[in-house]
Amino acid sequence: AVTLINGGALDHENCVVPYLTNVLGFFNGLRVEENALSVVLTADSESAQNANDATVRASVSGGTGYTVRWNTGSTDSIITGVHNGTYTVTVTDQYGCSKVRSIQTGGVPSGIADVSLSHALRLSPNPAADMLTIEVKDLDAETTTIYDANGRKVSEGKYSHQLNVAGFAAGIYTVEVKTPQGVLRGRFIR
Repeated sequence: AVTLINGGALDHENCVVPYLTNVLGFFNGLRVEENALSVVLTADSESAQNANDATVRASVSGGTGYTVRWNTGSTDSIITGVHNGTYTVTVTDQYGCSKVRSIQTGGVPSGIADVSLSHALRLSPNPAADMLTIEVKDLDAETTTIYDANGRKVSEGKYSHQLNVAGFAAGIYTVEVKTPQGVLRGRFIR
C-alpha cells in the first residue's frame, strides 16, 4: 500500500530530501534478508538388506522460524526406520528462503561402525530415568554425543560410562559413541 504524505508548502528543491527519505524507508521495509541457514545431513545405512532401520538427520543452524520437509513427507529433523536410498530435505526459513540438500544411504559407509561392531554398544536401563549406562565392548571409546528426536545435539563430551539424563525432556534420543574403529549408534528413551 502506498500512502500519500503531505509535507506542507515546500518548493521543488525542499521536497526532494523528504521524498527520497520516505521512498527509501518504504523500499527498505520490503527488503528481505535471508537467514544464515546452514543445513548438514548425516546418515547411517541399513544394518542388513531390507532391514528398514537406516536413519537420516538434518542439523539446521543459523536462522529462525524454519520448517523441515523431507521427500518422504516427514517434517521432523530426523527420519528413522527407512531403507537405503536417496533422501532430500528442504529447509525453509520464516522469510520463505529455502535450502535443499540430499544424502544417499547404503553402499560402503565411511566413518560408521562396521555391522560386526553393531553389538558393541549397550545402553541401560532403557527407558532411563536419571542415569544412563553406556557400555562399549572391546573398543576404545573416545567421545559421546546425544541427539534429541529432532536431530539437535543436546550433549557432547569425552566418553563416560555413566551419563546423567535427569534433565533431559521426555523423548527418544540417539547416542553416538566415537571409537577409532567407527561410530557406534544406539537409541534410548527418557
